[in-house]
Amino acid sequence: MSEQLTADESAAMAAMQADTAPVDETPVAELVAQPEPVAQVETPAAEPDKPPPGYVPQGALHQERERRKATEAQFQTLQQQLAELQAKLNPPPEIVIPDPILDPKGFREFQIKQITERAEEKAAAERQAMEAQQQQLVMTRLNQDVATFKATTPDYDNAFQHAVKARQQELAFYGNSPEQIASQMEVDVQAIVQQAYSQGRNPAELFYEYAKMRGYSAAPVAAPVVSQAAVQVQALAEAQRQTQSLSPAGGPANDGGMTIETLSKMSEAELAKMPKAQRDEVMRKVMGG
Repeated sequence: MSEQLTADESAAMAAMQADTAPVDETPVAELVAQPEPVAQVETPAAEPDKPPPGYVPQGALHQERERRKATEAQFQTLQQQLAELQAKLNPPPEIVIPDPILDPKGFREFQIKQITERAEEKAAAERQAMEAQQQQLVMTRLNQDVATFKATTPDYDNAFQHAVKARQQELAFYGNSPEQIASQMEVDVQAIVQQAYSQGRNPAELFYEYAKMRGYSAAPVAAPVVSQAAVQVQALAEAQRQTQSLSPAGGPANDGGMTIETLSKMSEAELAKMPKAQRDEVMRKVMGG
């Protein structure tokens, strides 16, 4: 019999050896008795107190202030550098003074030019001061003239406002801007004032006429209320005058010189103070009753 194994026999032998592998001989009781390890849970550390909303640490606030100071200082430095650069790019004209010995003619012309320029500057300043003073005098006179005209024309303010509004609407109609309208209004007012004074008239009168030309009309003034007693007295006075013109001299007697004409000249307050009975008695005697 040959000792060499066939392929099938070799495979069977390998399977038998695998079945005979060592087995864990630990008793079952010991396996059951061993407790399972318990997982340890870590307790989180307590969080520190949180700052309130909007809280800014002192250190951060200080840093922000320092940063702002540095930014402002840098900005001022840049401004100064820009001013110096502009001064270098646009230097003032250098004044060259001719040498009085080498160039006496040029030096003399230089002196004349300097004197002329100083004189022109002084004249311009004096002219501006005089114009301002004249303007102040004109405004003072204008205010006085307007007040005088308003004393006899109480609706002057209404007329002036009407004229201003009409002129503004006209300028706006032609497409002028608000700035242009305001500028033109000043020119118009000055023109009317100058025209009035050149004609020896009150500027307020011209403003009033301009307002009427623009369609302004004064509100009708209500007629004064006349009391019935005043109407009666006036009627009796007229009747007495007609009677006296037809009667001989002398006429009827009266009460101590009290006549209808006297009554007619009395104010409503004076008539109201007189008792009605006395007033009727005087009228009766004056009429010869």
